[in-house]
Amino acid sequence: MTITSPSPSQEGASASGNDDRAALYSRRMQQAQRTANHARVVLDAEVAALPVRPSFQILVDLGAALPTERAAVLFFDGMQGQAYRDWFLTILHRGDTSAPEGMAIVHHYARVDPRICAVPVATGGRTLHRHLIGHDEAWTVIIDRPGVLAPDALLRVAQAINSFREAAILYTDEDHLVAPGEYRRPFIKTLWDPTFGLSQDLFGGLKILRADLATRCGSAVSEGAAWPYDLSLRATELVELARVVHLPYVLFHRTQDLADADQRRIDEAAVVRAALKRRGVRADVVTTTTGVRRVVPRLDDLPTVSVLIPTRDKVDFLRRTVEGVLGGTDYPSIEVILIDNGSQEAATLDYLHQIGQRPDVTVLRVDAPFNFSDINNRAVGQATGGVVLFLNNDVEVTDPRWLREMVAQVMRFEVGAVGALLFYPNGSIQHAGVVTGANGSVAEHVALHEAADWIHQGVGATERPVSAVTAACMAVRRSVFYEVGGFDTALAVSYNDVDLCLRLRQAGYTILWTPAATLIHHESVSRQSDLKTENRERAIREDQLMRDRWGTAVRDDPWHPRGYSLTPLRWWSEGSVRPVAPWADCP
Repeated sequence: MTITSPSPSQEGASASGNDDRAALYSRRMQQAQRTANHARVVLDAEVAALPVRPSFQILVDLGAALPTERAAVLFFDGMQGQAYRDWFLTILHRGDTSAPEGMAIVHHYARVDPRICAVPVATGGRTLHRHLIGHDEAWTVIIDRPGVLAPDALLRVAQAINSFREAAILYTDEDHLVAPGEYRRPFIKTLWDPTFGLSQDLFGGLKILRADLATRCGSAVSEGAAWPYDLSLRATELVELARVVHLPYVLFHRTQDLADADQRRIDEAAVVRAALKRRGVRADVVTTTTGVRRVVPRLDDLPTVSVLIPTRDKVDFLRRTVEGVLGGTDYPSIEVILIDNGSQEAATLDYLHQIGQRPDVTVLRVDAPFNFSDINNRAVGQATGGVVLFLNNDVEVTDPRWLREMVAQVMRFEVGAVGALLFYPNGSIQHAGVVTGANGSVAEHVALHEAADWIHQGVGATERPVSAVTAACMAVRRSVFYEVGGFDTALAVSYNDVDLCLRLRQAGYTILWTPAATLIHHESVSRQSDLKTENRERAIREDQLMRDRWGTAVRDDPWHPRGYSLTPLRWWSEGSVRPVAPWADCP
């Protein structure tokens, strides 16, 4: 996940609260930089301890990265302050017309540092391969936006190359240096995912890849401003997923926004469409108001969806849910299986009898103690749809396209389960994915109780991989559900959905959350509280089962951005960033 922190004007909290969080992040980064400056001896010792010293050829797009004299001076001063010095710089330019102020600075630094040279290029990325050095220990670093490298940036990359000898592509976290000592808008990233990487340029301002890999891709890249993004995507398609490595350090500080941001977004969308074509994926590319993209697969044939709704009385909620599915959903082929787990109220029984007369509705009576896993496993056994949709009886349909959006994503071969965006009746967020290990618990919901505008801030504007999603509204292909053995009946109430998602991930599938399927969740109205004595023992037992079974997976979420704290869980806020000491391992 890429998490782009919202600007203060966009966050749901008060302006003063936003300012406090931004100031806290800036103070933390200032402290990290001061500590780095006083730890030069330590950094020098780390350089000397490197078993292998890779050589970095740094390619800088003059027009994009050094558009002004200020941007150029900041960048070159940052390069000369690098603790790791095995690098040389190639400035790609289209003559003095591309950035005349920056070009003058380039000539100055080239005179005093022989590692710096300027190379004229006729166009963008197509001529890149002519300027690459491809020996075994050579790495290509591409910088295509204004910014400055942290003093230990190349050292951290060199250490990662030594630690992950199979690494082929690396990318780092970044932020904005808005004034001397003032750091804002951290861009804290997650593991690499090939589809999520199409939503925005996750590689950012510091793109690092093996030189021979860059050479293989260089002659095919696009000519627009987004050619470095194109090159990086093409490179990921030539290597195994594990060879694309995220470094959880803020190593690049942007010094100004892109002057050609609108054109860059257009060029990036074209790059994404080309990538989809190469991958044989038919999909629409939709750019949101925040500039983040959604990739929406096109389906020629929509499979039948079996909607499974467990219930026990609460007929008013149940009726609203069923009416929303059958009458308020724009989807051509739905079957509903109502799992009646011991309803006793006359009104509920009458409704179940009446609605069960419909040819597209089946009522499955299960007279047994409540066990969510067991009753849903039984219902899947009666389902005929290629997709099963687990839905609580207190979920309210508000958007007719919700099911189309979920099915479009779950039919991707690499996706195991898809979860929806659920709101509370008061309009705040109830579910935007599940994170494991937050606040010391097995699992918690992302963005719980956040205001709805969180979705439009960039953080939640597009689909993203997560560790798990809630079965209050979760879509799974029926064949995949059976492949991993369905729900575990030992988890009668809690964490059965999380356990299923973890087993799907273990089998190689991605768990996906989408903001395009929006519903209201009235939150388990048919269930009793786990705080009751008779339920507390069961809840403790299920909690321990998850911890024993999954260990690290429920202590430290791999899809949680490493740069943000899990306690408290507010990784979308600037104030919760945990900047890592420049010479320390990331906790």
